[in-house]
Amino acid sequence: MIREEWRYMDRVIMEELLRSVATFFLAFVITIFLGALFGLTTAPLYVIMGIPLVITGVVFSLFVYKRKSTGKEYKLKRGTTPYKVTMAIFILVCFGFILSRVRDIVYGDTFMGLFLTGIGTLALIIGLREFRKTK
Repeated sequence: MIREEWRYMDRVIMEELLRSVATFFLAFVITIFLGALFGLTTAPLYVIMGIPLVITGVVFSLFVYKRKSTGKEYKLKRGTTPYKVTMAIFILVCFGFILSRVRDIVYGDTFMGLFLTGIGTLALIIGLREFRKTK
């Protein structure tokens, strides 16, 4: 039943819904980071979840409106400068993630640190491999 509804959904809306998942989690992480930065560690749940939901809704609406009115596709093509910059940022984030998990191995939870370091290393290898393909 759900698959039939997705099949009839407009392609632009479907793509933007999938992109909105990433937008929500990025806005969620930024909200938590800013909350910790400004000392709002006891912020209510509706603030922590509400701000990313509003940001995601606005971004979703703007992208659907823009794509429907202009017909443009917003996809990164392999080999272009924005794609290379995105991959480089991804590689740096993975490297920072690995370094932070090594700290967990040394000072605390060894098993979880090893597990997350392995996931970060796998993501780093995939990112480096993809970056090499763009040359």
